[in-house]
Amino acid sequence: MTEYIGYFSIAIIVIVIFVLVRRGRDNAEKEALSHDRMNFVVRLPLAYKVIGIVFVAVLGFGLVMILATAWGDSDFPLYAAVVTGLLLLGLFITLYTIRFRVVVDGNHFTLTSLFRGERTYHVCEVTHIEADNTRGLRVYKGGKRLFFVDRYSVGCNMLISYFIENGVRAPKKIDL
Repeated sequence: MTEYIGYFSIAIIVIVIFVLVRRGRDNAEKEALSHDRMNFVVRLPLAYKVIGIVFVAVLGFGLVMILATAWGDSDFPLYAAVVTGLLLLGLFITLYTIRFRVVVDGNHFTLTSLFRGERTYHVCEVTHIEADNTRGLRVYKGGKRLFFVDRYSVGCNMLISYFIENGVRAPKKIDL
Protein backbone atom coordinates (compact mmCIF):
# COMPACT_ATOMS: atom_id res chain seq x y z
CA MET A 1 0.00 0.00 0.00
CA THR A 2 2.82 2.41 0.80
CA GLU A 3 4.23 2.10 -2.73
CA TYR A 4 0.99 3.61 -4.10
CA ILE A 5 1.02 6.73 -1.91
CA GLY A 6 2.86 8.72 -4.60
CA TYR A 7 0.25 7.78 -7.21
CA PHE A 8 -2.59 8.74 -4.86
CA SER A 9 -0.92 12.07 -4.13
CA ILE A 10 -0.54 12.84 -7.82
CA ALA A 11 -4.16 11.86 -8.49
CA ILE A 12 -5.39 14.12 -5.68
CA ILE A 13 -3.29 17.04 -6.96
CA VAL A 14 -4.62 16.58 -10.51
CA ILE A 15 -8.23 16.41 -9.28
CA VAL A 16 -7.80 19.55 -7.15
CA ILE A 17 -6.25 21.44 -10.08
CA PHE A 18 -9.05 20.30 -12.39
CA VAL A 19 -11.75 21.42 -9.92
CA LEU A 20 -10.08 24.80 -9.32
CA VAL A 21 -9.60 25.46 -13.03
CA ARG A 22 -13.18 24.45 -13.79
CA ARG A 23 -14.56 26.64 -10.99
CA GLY A 24 -12.37 29.55 -12.06
CA ARG A 25 -13.52 29.25 -15.67
CA ASP A 26 -17.18 29.16 -14.61
CA ASN A 27 -16.70 32.19 -12.35
CA ALA A 28 -14.84 34.04 -15.11
CA GLU A 29 -17.66 33.39 -17.57
CA LYS A 30 -20.21 34.67 -15.05
CA GLU A 31 -18.03 37.73 -14.36
CA ALA A 32 -17.65 38.45 -18.08
CA LEU A 33 -21.40 38.21 -18.65
CA SER A 34 -22.14 40.53 -15.72
CA HIS A 35 -20.23 43.42 -17.33
CA ASP A 36 -21.13 45.46 -20.36
CA ARG A 37 -18.97 46.27 -23.37
CA MET A 38 -17.45 49.40 -21.80
CA ASN A 39 -16.86 48.16 -18.24
CA PHE A 40 -15.07 44.86 -17.72
CA VAL A 41 -11.94 43.24 -16.30
CA VAL A 42 -9.26 41.33 -18.21
CA ARG A 43 -7.16 38.97 -16.13
CA LEU A 44 -5.01 35.89 -16.53
CA PRO A 45 -6.77 32.53 -16.19
CA LEU A 46 -6.95 30.77 -12.85
CA ALA A 47 -5.03 27.83 -14.31
CA TYR A 48 -1.86 29.96 -14.44
CA LYS A 49 -2.23 30.76 -10.73
CA VAL A 50 -2.84 27.14 -9.83
CA ILE A 51 0.15 25.97 -11.86
CA GLY A 52 2.34 28.56 -10.14
CA ILE A 53 1.11 27.59 -6.68
CA VAL A 54 1.60 23.86 -7.34
CA PHE A 55 5.06 24.60 -8.76
CA VAL A 56 6.00 26.55 -5.62
CA ALA A 57 4.57 23.88 -3.32
CA VAL A 58 6.40 21.02 -5.06
CA LEU A 59 9.69 22.90 -5.14
CA GLY A 60 9.28 23.99 -1.53
CA PHE A 61 8.74 20.37 -0.56
CA GLY A 62 11.76 19.41 -2.67
CA LEU A 63 13.90 22.01 -0.91
CA VAL A 64 12.83 20.68 2.47
CA MET A 65 13.65 17.13 1.37
CA ILE A 66 17.08 18.22 0.12
CA LEU A 67 17.74 19.99 3.39
CA ALA A 68 16.67 16.91 5.34
CA THR A 69 18.59 14.29 3.36
CA ALA A 70 21.63 15.95 1.83
CA TRP A 71 22.97 17.99 4.72
CA GLY A 72 26.33 16.21 4.71
CA ASP A 73 26.54 15.82 0.93
CA SER A 74 29.26 17.79 -0.87
CA ASP A 75 26.84 18.79 -3.66
CA PHE A 76 24.33 20.16 -1.19
CA PRO A 77 24.87 23.88 -2.02
CA LEU A 78 24.33 23.14 -5.71
CA TYR A 79 21.08 21.23 -5.08
CA ALA A 80 19.79 23.89 -2.74
CA ALA A 81 20.71 26.72 -5.13
CA VAL A 82 18.97 25.10 -8.10
CA VAL A 83 15.80 24.28 -6.17
CA THR A 84 15.76 27.73 -4.53
CA GLY A 85 16.13 29.41 -7.92
CA LEU A 86 13.25 27.39 -9.33
CA LEU A 87 11.22 28.16 -6.21
CA LEU A 88 11.78 31.89 -6.72
CA LEU A 89 10.77 31.54 -10.38
CA GLY A 90 7.55 29.83 -9.29
CA LEU A 91 6.87 32.60 -6.77
CA PHE A 92 7.41 35.22 -9.49
CA ILE A 93 4.97 33.45 -11.83
CA THR A 94 2.38 33.17 -9.09
CA LEU A 95 2.69 36.81 -8.00
CA TYR A 96 2.58 38.04 -11.60
CA THR A 97 -0.60 36.12 -12.40
CA ILE A 98 -2.29 37.30 -9.22
CA ARG A 99 -1.33 40.94 -9.79
CA PHE A 100 -1.95 41.31 -13.56
CA ARG A 101 -5.26 42.80 -14.68
CA VAL A 102 -6.70 45.37 -17.05
CA VAL A 103 -9.80 47.18 -15.77
CA VAL A 104 -11.79 48.91 -18.52
CA ASP A 105 -14.03 51.73 -17.34
CA GLY A 106 -15.61 53.68 -20.19
CA ASN A 107 -12.94 55.61 -22.09
CA HIS A 108 -10.21 54.79 -19.57
CA PHE A 109 -8.48 51.56 -18.72
CA THR A 110 -6.18 50.76 -15.83
CA LEU A 111 -3.30 48.35 -16.22
CA THR A 112 -2.04 46.71 -13.03
CA SER A 113 1.08 44.58 -13.18
CA LEU A 114 3.78 43.34 -10.84
CA PHE A 115 6.58 45.75 -11.81
CA ARG A 116 4.78 48.73 -13.32
CA GLY A 117 2.21 49.07 -10.57
CA GLU A 118 -1.08 50.67 -11.51
CA ARG A 119 -1.29 52.99 -14.53
CA THR A 120 -4.36 54.55 -16.10
CA TYR A 121 -4.60 55.33 -19.82
CA HIS A 122 -7.20 56.93 -22.05
CA VAL A 123 -8.26 54.86 -25.03
CA CYS A 124 -7.18 57.64 -27.43
CA GLU A 125 -3.56 57.16 -26.25
CA VAL A 126 -3.47 53.71 -27.87
CA THR A 127 -2.26 54.02 -31.47
CA HIS A 128 -2.70 50.44 -32.65
CA ILE A 129 -3.11 46.86 -31.57
CA GLU A 130 -1.82 43.57 -32.93
CA ALA A 131 -3.36 40.20 -32.19
CA ASP A 132 -2.68 36.70 -33.38
CA ASN A 133 -3.47 33.14 -32.43
CA THR A 134 -0.01 32.23 -31.13
CA ARG A 135 0.89 35.13 -28.86
CA GLY A 136 -2.18 37.14 -27.94
CA LEU A 137 -2.90 40.86 -27.92
CA ARG A 138 -0.20 43.53 -28.01
CA VAL A 139 -1.24 47.13 -27.33
CA TYR A 140 0.93 50.02 -28.57
CA LYS A 141 1.22 53.68 -27.63
CA GLY A 142 3.15 55.49 -30.33
CA GLY A 143 5.70 52.98 -31.54
CA LYS A 144 6.28 51.49 -28.10
CA ARG A 145 4.51 48.41 -26.78
CA LEU A 146 2.32 49.42 -23.85
CA PHE A 147 1.38 45.96 -22.65
CA PHE A 148 0.68 42.39 -23.70
CA VAL A 149 -2.37 40.26 -22.93
CA ASP A 150 -2.10 36.48 -23.22
CA ARG A 151 -4.59 34.94 -25.64
CA TYR A 152 -6.00 32.73 -22.88
CA SER A 153 -6.78 35.69 -20.63
CA VAL A 154 -10.35 36.07 -19.47
CA GLY A 155 -11.86 39.00 -21.39
CA CYS A 156 -9.15 39.23 -24.09
CA ASN A 157 -11.71 39.13 -26.92
CA MET A 158 -13.78 41.81 -25.17
CA LEU A 159 -10.66 44.01 -24.96
CA ILE A 160 -10.00 43.60 -28.69
CA SER A 161 -13.62 44.54 -29.46
CA TYR A 162 -13.36 47.50 -27.09
CA PHE A 163 -10.30 48.89 -28.87
CA ILE A 164 -11.79 48.37 -32.35
CA GLU A 165 -15.09 50.03 -31.34
CA ASN A 166 -13.15 53.04 -30.02
CA GLY A 167 -11.31 53.57 -33.30
CA VAL A 168 -7.95 52.04 -32.45
CA ARG A 169 -6.15 50.88 -35.57
CA ALA A 170 -6.12 47.10 -35.87
CA PRO A 171 -5.14 44.65 -38.61
CA LYS A 172 -7.87 43.63 -41.02
CA LYS A 173 -7.94 40.06 -39.71
CA ILE A 174 -7.54 39.15 -36.06
CA ASP A 175 -7.19 35.42 -35.35
CA LEU A 176 -7.75 35.02 -31.65
